[in-house]
Parts: sequence; C-alpha cells; structure tokens
Amino acid sequence: MQGQVFTVINDESYYHGKLFEGMIVSPIFGHGQDIGMYTGSTTGTSRDNEMCSRYAPITWQVDRKCHLISASSFDQMCKTMLEQADDMSGDVYPHGARELVAHHLHANNHGTLPEPNA
Repeated sequence: MQGQVFTVINDESYYHGKLFEGMIVSPIFGHGQDIGMYTGSTTGTSRDNEMCSRYAPITWQVDRKCHLISASSFDQMCKTMLEQADDMSGDVYPHGARELVAHHLHANNHGTLPEPNA
C-alpha cells in the first residue's frame, strides 16, 4: 500500500490530473521524497485490534509530508474512477477511518526507504 496526505485547496496552480495513476513523485516539489515504511493491516472500519486482515502483514509506504493539491485534481480522479470498466462508484465518496492501534500492539519496525535515485 502507498499513501500520501493532501490539503485540498482552491488553487489551480496545485493541479495534478493523474492522481488515479498512483503516488505523485517529484523531487522538485518534494512529493514522494521522504517515505516511511511499516507493516500494518488494511484500511477501513471492518478490521480492528480484535479482527485482523486475512492478508496481514501488509507493508505500507507513506509520504511523510502533507502536500497542497487543487480540489479539481480530486474531481478529475473521481471522474477517471467512474470511467473504469470496474464499478468504482462506491469509492468516490469519503469513508470512515479506524481507531488507531494502541502503541503496545503494533510492530516496532518503522523504516525509511532510501532516497530516490540514490
């Protein structure tokens, strides 16, 4: 799994029309440059500290920096999702989040990926 965090703003200078294609990586703007890696479970509310994912362990790679992005970038991503052959209509609205796992229950194996192009 890969993850990036964005603050959505109304400014077209932060437009990125290819969110559907995956993580944005840009040394110029700092996207995907400081990646933390850890094991975890799935997203969503169907799993918790008592019910783990049947696919565990899952490795996460997360961009540690929060980036600005235009609202129209998310509009474009949702449009692209709805154009897919598979029905993604259930994924174009906000979903719930799961309670964080207590510190003593998670693995202490957080790491940092090497610098891109290093």
